[in-house]
Amino acid sequence: MHQRLFGAPLRIGCLTSPHLTDVRERIRVNSKIISEASFAQYFWELWDKIQYECVRLGLENVPLVPGYPGLLTLLTFYTFVQEKVDVAIIETGIGGERDSTNIINRASATGITSLGLDHVEILGHTIENIAWHKAGIFKPGSPAFTVAQQVSALEVLRQRSYEKRVAQELHVVPASLVDRYQVNVSPDMTFQKLNASLAIALSEACLKELNPTFQMTAGLAKTIEDTRLPGRCETMNAQGSIWLLNTAHNEMSVAQASIWYRRTVSRPEFDNKPLVLLFNHESHRDGKAMLRIIHERVCGDGMSPSHTIFSADRFDLDNDKPDLFDSRYGLKSDLEVQKGYAKMWEELNGPGRLTIVSTVTEAVKTISDSCRGSVVVVAGSSYLAGAVRYILGLQHDGRKM
Repeated sequence: MHQRLFGAPLRIGCLTSPHLTDVRERIRVNSKIISEASFAQYFWELWDKIQYECVRLGLENVPLVPGYPGLLTLLTFYTFVQEKVDVAIIETGIGGERDSTNIINRASATGITSLGLDHVEILGHTIENIAWHKAGIFKPGSPAFTVAQQVSALEVLRQRSYEKRVAQELHVVPASLVDRYQVNVSPDMTFQKLNASLAIALSEACLKELNPTFQMTAGLAKTIEDTRLPGRCETMNAQGSIWLLNTAHNEMSVAQASIWYRRTVSRPEFDNKPLVLLFNHESHRDGKAMLRIIHERVCGDGMSPSHTIFSADRFDLDNDKPDLFDSRYGLKSDLEVQKGYAKMWEELNGPGRLTIVSTVTEAVKTISDSCRGSVVVVAGSSYLAGAVRYILGLQHDGRKM
């Protein structure tokens, strides 16, 4: 909106992760995913430059390219340079202090969303450890923002802001900022109000750097209502059923997602529709704890699923679409994990129809063939949400392919 009204910034780059159905989703310019041609061109240009520099510097005993997240970060920065972006929005991958994105010396502003225990094997097993890593993105002389946090986590963030010599004090943005600008968020939940409020504050700080007299207005702030990220509290009507997609994949986010699931399936238009649960999770995280949360917050009062399906995150096009699944885990181990979930679910939910399948394609076909007209809760994994979305034939913006 500011771009349309005042002609600046002309080109806005955005890096997000993870992707859902296509790795190119991570890299956007002016809200559009970069084309396949541009992705291929910039990748091979960058690849050739890396190889050339390694030979020139005699780097024979070091990896010739960074790991997957680092390479995508490097490709993003290279793309933004080639595309001549004026403003870049960079989301960290894991943590902050040692994340591959944290090579920027100065930022217009930095922000930290709600903290929880995740990636503990890398960031540490306490909320204070995680806060320390997250605050690594703070930059000297740049304003730093966050939202309400646990007391001990906020104390760490404040201390780190002093150490990093940020501009002024650490700003704690209230969820009520969206109310001040009459912004409606979807879903209408506290976590989304916090996210939107933080985004408004960061946008204002960035635009003030471009124009020191800039003041945020309700008209500008309300444009955040048009922001969409696929698979985040997304409702789709496809193949005769209603599909509720959420990429939540840790206990904190699954707890919030479960509230959204419950509110959505309780809507009057979904009365008398059977409920189906499609679940997958395989990582170091506690998938059974997530399943318990879903049972506690979604089931009950007649909401128990008539059919529960546990699926590996594979699907029948793995060789053609390798960016849709997690290759770190083998199919055999994944199926064993799903069997464990099924056993626990039966103990929690009692007798009911349970199915274990080896591919998401099979899961979607089962639902389309035998559960048509259902409300389908897709939960536990961003890989699962992405694969379902792809199989249902939806593009990045929700339109049919």
